[in-house]
Amino acid sequence: MAQWRHKVGDIGDLEPRLLKIVLGELRIRLTGQHRNSAMFRRNDSWFWAEKEADFVRLAEEVGCEYADSGSILLTTASYLYNDLKLYDRAIEMLLDAHHRGVLDESQQIQLDNFLSQRSRHVERIPILEPFVQKYPDQMVYRTRLITAYAR
Repeated sequence: MAQWRHKVGDIGDLEPRLLKIVLGELRIRLTGQHRNSAMFRRNDSWFWAEKEADFVRLAEEVGCEYADSGSILLTTASYLYNDLKLYDRAIEMLLDAHHRGVLDESQQIQLDNFLSQRSRHVERIPILEPFVQKYPDQMVYRTRLITAYAR
């Protein structure tokens, strides 16, 4: 379907109906079920660029609707980060969840990864310090923290 929509281009009065289907598929993906995502992933050659604002809006809605679910917030933030290249918004979403105590340890480490990739090292420190205190023998956390301090 993504290939056909891409080939046709302007689909006229069918656009609202197709958008409803595509947004439904995106909602399913953001809430944990991975499905075909060619139309709503910027990295895909069949990305429906004209509807990017609708995809962002839906991701924001899902983020608000599932504000207390670390796993869905991480999926949604990862979509914004990896698929739409909205790095700062994805990080903001996860930082808010972190400050509210919603993220588990693996989700906090993914937040640290995003911050590191964007060279936002100062923001990494308060995330990593509790890991070093809790797991003093884990060098991976110490190394991450030392790197954050150094940069």
